[in-house]
Amino acid sequence: MERLLTGLVDFSIKKVISLRPARLEVLYKGETSCPECGGPEKRIKSSFWREIKSIPQQGYSVTLLIYCHKYHCKCCGRYFNTRINGVKKWSRSTEPLKSNVFETCRRGYSNKDAAFESGLSVATIERYYHQMVLQKISHQKNRPCPRIIGIDEHRFSRKVGFVTTFCNLEKHSVFDIAPGRSEAELLPFLESLQGRKQVEVVCMDMHAPYRKMVKKWFPNAKIVTDRFHVIKLINHHFAKTCKLIDEETLAWGRGGLIRIMSTKPENLSVLKKQKLEHYFEQQPVIKNLWIFWHELAELCRNKGKNHQACRKLVRELLEKVQLLKTSPFRPMKTLGKSITSWIDAIARMFRYYRSNGIVEGFHRKMKLIQRRAYGFRNFENYRLRVRVLCG
Repeated sequence: MERLLTGLVDFSIKKVISLRPARLEVLYKGETSCPECGGPEKRIKSSFWREIKSIPQQGYSVTLLIYCHKYHCKCCGRYFNTRINGVKKWSRSTEPLKSNVFETCRRGYSNKDAAFESGLSVATIERYYHQMVLQKISHQKNRPCPRIIGIDEHRFSRKVGFVTTFCNLEKHSVFDIAPGRSEAELLPFLESLQGRKQVEVVCMDMHAPYRKMVKKWFPNAKIVTDRFHVIKLINHHFAKTCKLIDEETLAWGRGGLIRIMSTKPENLSVLKKQKLEHYFEQQPVIKNLWIFWHELAELCRNKGKNHQACRKLVRELLEKVQLLKTSPFRPMKTLGKSITSWIDAIARMFRYYRSNGIVEGFHRKMKLIQRRAYGFRNFENYRLRVRVLCG
């Protein structure tokens, strides 16, 4: 019963002073030895009352009044106070209470609600949460880089700008985040990473500075482009070409034909298919372009293939890229050049399953973390929250 009410061991309830809020006079029954020499021989020099906050019970705060002593060690002559299991030195709250505050805040409670429930101040709640966060991630210091990494950036604030996310794609967790997105801004973070040579695969979007950075700092890693960004690039250039051919009909907001053409053919409804067929009767050139468009997009959706199938897919991709380069339309030529410059990373999409969809999902969660906190002024506080909630 004592452990249930106090949340600590080696305690017995001596007296109940009040019930709501609960104030309990408790007696500590644990052994106290000298922290310097460990000697058991000591004498009591003086005594004092210590007031400690404990885990709330039935919605009411619990306060423990503990009668403690100041001791003098007979072996080494050192003076020390009673050491209590579950309560740190100079602390006015138990460790179970701090853990309870951490779990309460992690479930989405505001600091104000957590403070009302535990009988602490808002500033104390924030301080305890920060202490527990540091304690939770203390074992992650100097950990080696994961084998498969996903890299992407998201905007943090007007002052800091962009933040780069390094995600462990094997364990579906955030490895770390760092301010900036250029190599110069990420230099201190990259230099601090342990085991960079053991990284085998890096998945990222088609951002040229990232490719240069990965080749320099992760020398053994193979770059794999994110297939979502590749297909998005294909859709953008083909839509641009269609608008060049029939600008008046395909302008944004006029019937949504570009949106219909961007949709996979098997996902179109009967009404949209009829609308598309009626339009293709008027524009047969765009129909041929649309067929080629979806053949290329479907080709880029292949993944997890063996070596023999990958060779066949790469040959087919090179043939289509050659057709893009010889096209009379400028957006098609630009698309052909872009795919050619990333041909190795795009070809690896056929072999690997990994994509940056996991990273994009964590970015949404990070935005919710920012919204729940009404924004962060301090990047390190934001980084701690992300590593605990997404790591």
